Amino acid sequence: MVKLLFLENFSGFNIDKEYELDFLERPKSFNSELYYQEYEDRIDYPLKTMIQQGFSKINSNLVDQDESITNEELLNSAMLGLVYVSGLRPVQLAKLSVSDLKQDTIRKSDNFCRYSILIPYAKQARYVHEKITIKLPEEVAEIVIAYIKRYNLNDNQKLFDMGDKASLFCQQAINKQLFDFSPKQYKEAVLSGEMIQQKHRTNYRSILLPSIKKIQVHKIVKRGNKLENHYLKKDISDYIKSLTPNFKSDLPFVHILNGNEFNEEILYEDLLFLHEYKSLNLSRKFSHKSNVIPFTCTIINNFLGGGQNLSVFEKYYLKENDTEYSKLSTHIPRHNINTFLALSGLSEHLQALLMGRIDIKQNQYYQHVAIKHRKIAATLLDKHELIHLDHKENYLHSNPVESIKHDGYMYFSKDLDLDSNLKMNLQSFDNKQEISEHIKNSFFEDIFSDIAEAFNELSHSDLSKADSLVERHAYLHPLPFGGCMRDVAVHDCPKRMACQSGDKCGNFTITHRKGELDNLESMINSLIVNYHKTLSIVQHDKSYTHMLSEIKNKISNLNVIKERALSIRNDLTPIRIFDYIDESIKLPRTLSELFAIEQQKIESSKA
Repeated sequence: MVKLLFLENFSGFNIDKEYELDFLERPKSFNSELYYQEYEDRIDYPLKTMIQQGFSKINSNLVDQDESITNEELLNSAMLGLVYVSGLRPVQLAKLSVSDLKQDTIRKSDNFCRYSILIPYAKQARYVHEKITIKLPEEVAEIVIAYIKRYNLNDNQKLFDMGDKASLFCQQAINKQLFDFSPKQYKEAVLSGEMIQQKHRTNYRSILLPSIKKIQVHKIVKRGNKLENHYLKKDISDYIKSLTPNFKSDLPFVHILNGNEFNEEILYEDLLFLHEYKSLNLSRKFSHKSNVIPFTCTIINNFLGGGQNLSVFEKYYLKENDTEYSKLSTHIPRHNINTFLALSGLSEHLQALLMGRIDIKQNQYYQHVAIKHRKIAATLLDKHELIHLDHKENYLHSNPVESIKHDGYMYFSKDLDLDSNLKMNLQSFDNKQEISEHIKNSFFEDIFSDIAEAFNELSHSDLSKADSLVERHAYLHPLPFGGCMRDVAVHDCPKRMACQSGDKCGNFTITHRKGELDNLESMINSLIVNYHKTLSIVQHDKSYTHMLSEIKNKISNLNVIKERALSIRNDLTPIRIFDYIDESIKLPRTLSELFAIEQQKIESSKA
C-alpha cells in the first residue's frame, strides 16, 4: 500500500526516503469493547514448550500402545489439546459432537493424515450459522481419536459430557493435565506442601508459602475440614526486618561502598537506584515490597546470566546458539565501547581519557582485541553474505543449491515430511507422481489454492476425478521465481514467460523453493526503477503513458505475489543445514566484529 503511494507521487511520500519511515504502534485504548489492551493470560514460551512436549509424550505412548495412560488423562489431554490449538470456550467444547472431527486427507505411502474440526459458535444468535472448519494438528487429533475409541463414543454422541457446569469441568480438566505435564521438581514441591498447585491464573499463595514457612506459627485453627495457620504481627515484622542487610546495625539504611583503598558510607536516599528485595528473582519467589535494598552489580549480573540464579535469557529461552544461553555482565558494555574506540583508530591518550584510566598501558588489552576483530573482519568483508546493500539487488541465485550455499539455511514446513521438504527447497522432483503428491500435501500452505478448491469440491463426489485433476496440473517448470504448471517442454509458453515480468497468468504458482523470494524482490525493485525512469519521460512525452500504466500494474501484481510468499514463509521454520566452520567463511558473531567490518568499509572507501 505504501509503495503505491510512492508510485502515485502522493504528497509527502518519496521513494528515496522509504527507509526513513517509522512503524507506528497501535495506540492503547482504555475502552475494552474495542480490543484487548493487554494480554494478561498469554502463554509464555516455557509453558508452550512444556505443553508440546507433553503432547509428544502421550502420542508416543499411544503409538507404543502403552496402557499406562488412564482414561482421565486421555480425556484431560484431549480437552487441553483442543483448547490449546483453537482457543475454544467451555460452552463450545460442550457443543462439540464426535462427528465434528474430520479426516480430510490421507497419504498412502506413510498413512500421514490431515484433520479438521467443526467449531460451533459460542453464543446464541438469531440465525443458525454453519460451523467453522479449522485445521487440527495431527498430534492433537490422534489424542482425540484415541479418547473417542477408549470411551466407545459414536458419531451421534457429544464429544465431552460436562454436565451443567461446563466451565468448571473444563477448568479442572485443563489444570489437572497441566500439572501432569509439569516438571518433576514442581510436582514434588506441590505434593510436599512447599507450593500450591497453580491454577488458571497466577496463584500468589504458591509464591508466598515457601517464604512464610520460615515464620513461627502462633496457633492452628480448624474451620470445617480446613486448618488455618495464624501468625503474630511481631513475628512477621521481625522476619521481614531480617531480610534487609545490616538492619540490626546502628545504620541499617546505609550502603557501604567498598573501594580499593577506601570504604564510603552512602545513605539509601542518596543512591541513584534502589529496588525491592528479590524483585529481580525470576524463579517466581516472593518479592518483599517493604524491603528496600541497594541495586548492586551482583544483582544485575545474576539477572543477566553472570551468576548461578535463573537469568532473564534462560527464562525466555534466548540462546546464542543451539547449546548456550545468552549472557551479559556489567563490564561488557564498557569493554565494547573501548574496543570500538580502538578499532576506529583513536589515539591512546584519548582512549584512556574517555575511559577514565590513569595508566595508558591498560589500553593494550583492548588494542589486542581490536586487532583480532580486524583480522576476522578482513576475512568476512569480501564474502557474499556481507555484500553492501547498494549492490544486493544485482546478486541473484541461479538455482536453489546456490541459494542454500549463500546462507546455509532451508525452510521446512511442519505439514510435510523430510523428503517433501527437501524436494520443495531444492525443486528436485523426480517424476510427475511426486509433483502431484507435493501439490496435494501443500494445500494447507495456500500454495495451490485454486487447485485445492476444485479438489475439495470433486473429492466429495468422486475422489478419482479429484486426483485426476491434480495430475493434469502436475507440472512445475522452474522459473527465476515461482514455477509454471504447464508442460512447457512440449507446448512452450504462449506468453513467453510474461509472468516473470509481472503479468498475470493462470499457470503461474509459487513453489517456495530456496531463493525464490529473493529473485521476486529483485524484479520488483527493477520495475520500480523503470517506473521512475518512464515517469520522467512521460512528463515530456505523453505517448509513454500506457507503458507507465503497465509497469504500475506489474508492480502491483508482483507485490500481491510477494505478500502471499511472505505469508507462507512465516509459517516455515528455518533450519541450518551446515555451519560456517572455515574461518574464511564464518559469519560475524559479536557487535565488535560488525563494527570492525563497517570501519574497514569506511577506510577502504576513503583510500
